[in-house]
Amino acid sequence: MAQKFTISIPDELVNTLDSLAIAWKTTRSGVFARLLQETERKCLEKEMEEGYKAMAENDVELYLLAQAEVVLRIAD
Repeated sequence: MAQKFTISIPDELVNTLDSLAIAWKTTRSGVFARLLQETERKCLEKEMEEGYKAMAENDVELYLLAQAEVVLRIAD
């Protein structure tokens, strides 16, 4: 189901909107929908990237602690 919205955009962006609609072979509404979908996807990718980085940092700390424990046992 689609909902209708009325929006206002600056005159200088109307040409950009129409150019994108032509290039993407869609309507003005289609341009907005695509841009919103792409923005949502990029936000999700960024969140996932940050999550993976945080997990990697935690894993590195765990591995270092485990290695230190083994090295200290061997040294004794």
